[in-house]
Amino acid sequence: MRGDVTPMWTASNGGNIVSGANTLTPVVDAAGTYTLTLTHSSGCTMQDEAVVTREENTFTARIFSSPLRFTCPGPNHATLDGYAIFNEEYVSEGITYQWSGPNGFSSNNKRVGVTEPGEYTIVVTDTIRNLTASASLVISPPMQPTGSAGPDKVLTSQNSTVTLEGSGSDQAVVWFASDGGNIVSGERTFNPVVDAPGT
Repeated sequence: MRGDVTPMWTASNGGNIVSGANTLTPVVDAAGTYTLTLTHSSGCTMQDEAVVTREENTFTARIFSSPLRFTCPGPNHATLDGYAIFNEEYVSEGITYQWSGPNGFSSNNKRVGVTEPGEYTIVVTDTIRNLTASASLVISPPMQPTGSAGPDKVLTSQNSTVTLEGSGSDQAVVWFASDGGNIVSGERTFNPVVDAPGT
């Protein structure tokens, strides 16, 4: 109550006033529309509304992996950890886990070790709140390098050495000689110099 003005709150659309309906600061406990009516001693009135909403509960699943990509050469192994998140907080009580993945992979552990690339999915269930969520993650296969040794070369009496013309996607290149071949220099470049016939 302020001076000669009397407040009165009413609730609609699911709202509920716990206390203070005749004050300027009522306590409410439900989402809905709250209408304030101010009545002056002269008989004049005015109204205004306030809408209260309820934040929806969110339940999500999340996967963390180390690593995300296998390397070459193998063998490879990745560890996947599944998590349940309720209203932005990690929860573990009452949570069950169910994994699925390539080649019939399945597990009901929170943490799993995998050796095959592909997509892995976890379904987490909150048995207390009766909520379910899922998440997926892809473990990528090793990146295979591509390359070419280039065209064949011919040693002549005028040219006792030739330069090979290799190319590739991987800068960590190494040449090996066999069948009598000999690398003079540049065995770790795409263009080594050789001085003997061979492979």
